[in-house]
Amino acid sequence: MGKFNDSYNVDLIISDKPYDLKNTKIDLNTISTNDILGDFGGLLFGSDVDAENYVNAIRQNNGFIVDENSQRLNYKDFIWGQIYYGRGKYSVQWREGRWTVEVNSTDKPQIDLAKQMVKYLQNYNLPVPLNKGLIVVNVSKNKTATNIYWTKESSVYYINYNFKPVDALQMAVSMKEN
Repeated sequence: MGKFNDSYNVDLIISDKPYDLKNTKIDLNTISTNDILGDFGGLLFGSDVDAENYVNAIRQNNGFIVDENSQRLNYKDFIWGQIYYGRGKYSVQWREGRWTVEVNSTDKPQIDLAKQMVKYLQNYNLPVPLNKGLIVVNVSKNKTATNIYWTKESSVYYINYNFKPVDALQMAVSMKEN
C-alpha cells in the first residue's frame, strides 16, 4: 500500500458555544464525545492502484468472510446478501452496485437497520467509486458508528459518522458528482 501525498479532513461537531472559525484546528480533547458527530475527508495517493489497495486493506481488516457458515439472505424487495457470525460479532453484508455494505453488531443481526439503509439507497445513488466502495456500520449498546470509503482516480474519500447510518448515507449521496 502506497503512501498518500496529500489529505484533508473536516471534523463535524455540535456545540452550543461559539468557536473561532479563524482557528485552523479545534482541540477535540476539549469537546465532549457526545458532541463529536464524525469527520469526512480525502486522501490523495500516488496512483489509482495505491488508492484501491488502501480501501482493500480496510475491507480485509474488517474481517467479514462469506463462507460455508454464512446464512443467505433473500428478502423480497430488500436484500440479497449474507449473515455471518464470527469473531464475536454478527455481520449482515450485501452489495449495492460497486459498493459492499456491512452492518456489524455483537448482540444480534441488525436486519431492521439494514432494511432502512436499503430503502434509502433504493431512492438515492451513492457516488460511483473507481472499482469498489465500502460502508461499514458498527452497532453497540452505546454507539453506532458508520464508516464509508470510496475511490475516485487516485483519491480515497471517507466519512466517519457517529449517529444514524442513514444520515451518513445522505452525506455520501450529497458528495456524488451530478
